Amino acid sequence: LVLVRLIALHTGQAAVSLNQFSQTGRRRAAVLTVLPRETVPGRFKWRLTLPDQYVPTRATVGPDRAVYAMGNYGHIYAANADGSIRWVASPVAGVSGCLGMLPNGNLVVGGGGGVQALSSIDGSTLWTFPLQTPLLAGPNVGPDGNIYAPDDSRWSQSVIGAFILSPNGQLLWSGGKYYRRGGGWTPQEIKFGGGNAYFWSDYSSTGDPDVLGGVNAIRVGGGLNWRVTDAVGIMPDDNPNGGVALFR
Repeated sequence: LVLVRLIALHTGQAAVSLNQFSQTGRRRAAVLTVLPRETVPGRFKWRLTLPDQYVPTRATVGPDRAVYAMGNYGHIYAANADGSIRWVASPVAGVSGCLGMLPNGNLVVGGGGGVQALSSIDGSTLWTFPLQTPLLAGPNVGPDGNIYAPDDSRWSQSVIGAFILSPNGQLLWSGGKYYRRGGGWTPQEIKFGGGNAYFWSDYSSTGDPDVLGGVNAIRVGGGLNWRVTDAVGIMPDDNPNGGVALFR
């Protein structure tokens, strides 16, 4: 994990300390050019340009109005309410999937090593729940404060299916087997409503009879509530009436 602290107050060349949290204990220094903060006209309060190509998933806002975003190059950015950078973290195992917020304000994100929680204070890794394969959806935090996600059997047969983690990373429940054709190029959020956690999965092109395809409703707290096998669509969302809607 590399934490970059930006403390320069003036434009021009500035030295930046890079604290690398690894077994080597190395500490590096770099120089970057600090540009004036962009003045954004119109209805935008501020805009922060990131060095990544794009932000693949929804940003999240903390209790203190700090904004957290994930870049496609594997960085997590924390911006203060005024748009200034608080910290940048690059976890060693990379990041992917969605960016969720735990009840205590810390972050949860997927990555090459599984699901990991990051400190909202400095971006350091608090815990990691290891997985053998990337996530199919999530991780997202449910109304009970627990973390919901399924892993993807497209990449490995060593899967646990849909699962629920406690806020401190303990496995509370797991079950089923899910697959996403083509991989996770677009992160899928798990949506909550009617006492369920909703996500979509594909049927396996390998003909695996154990793969559960369709729209899946996992009970908040654990267990498959129902599954609509012919509802092969993307982006399920909860309805105000307690049902679920999706693109077909």
